[in-house]
Amino acid sequence: MRGTKDLLEDLAERLDCIYLSDLRTEKYRSRAVHAALEFSPEDYSVFQWRDAANYLLDLTEPPQTTAEARKLLQEWEAAFPSKN
Repeated sequence: MRGTKDLLEDLAERLDCIYLSDLRTEKYRSRAVHAALEFSPEDYSVFQWRDAANYLLDLTEPPQTTAEARKLLQEWEAAFPSKN
């Protein structure tokens, strides 16, 4: 496992966000999704992946597994590629 053991906090730190909520802004969301997918699935618990996917993608129902969370992040990244 990496850093703080909290996926959202590690993403915010990696992207130099001042606030965790910055991850959901237009400036950071694509970069945050891309950065999350660079982490190994084993780096964080299923709960961390579920929370991150739910938070970043503003889902109505959170994914149930790490694989499902990562698949949703991959699909979002494909639909909204980063401009950076």
